[in-house]
Amino acid sequence: MRHFLLSAIIILSNFISYAVPLEDSAISEIITELLVKENDIPNTDIKVQVKQKVIYLSGNVDTNLQANRVLELAASIKSVIDVNTDKLDIRNSKEFLSDAFITAKTKGKIKYLAINNRIAEHYVLHVETTNKVVHIFGDVKSEQDIKTIQDSIEDIIDVAGVKMNIRCL
Repeated sequence: MRHFLLSAIIILSNFISYAVPLEDSAISEIITELLVKENDIPNTDIKVQVKQKVIYLSGNVDTNLQANRVLELAASIKSVIDVNTDKLDIRNSKEFLSDAFITAKTKGKIKYLAINNRIAEHYVLHVETTNKVVHIFGDVKSEQDIKTIQDSIEDIIDVAGVKMNIRCL
């Protein structure tokens, strides 16, 4: 009976900790920590305010992929009612056509690596280029695949840089 009561107390305390909504300050700390962990998001350019469980994001990101990722992170936090990105700006590319070609070359290179067994197949990687800097988001199976992808993309003519936000599963 004593063991049963102890188990019930532990289960109840776990349930209560999940059921208690987070305060605005805790939500703000969590989103700030999540942004710092993202490799390809300029978290110093993003300001976070939380009012009555609504996150207000302002500042600048380089790509639509980054803006979407920031929104996903914010919306995933417990107790958040809404995320407002009205003041989160995406920097415009000064090299739109060149960026489109670099993105196409990058996607082709990643497909080439998979077809030729240099990386595992069936990865879903998101690629966007802004001002000749390639941004890649997604998940892969090994650190070696990350290195192979980065090295191959850096070799593409006109690529000014590669920013990776690829996680190993």
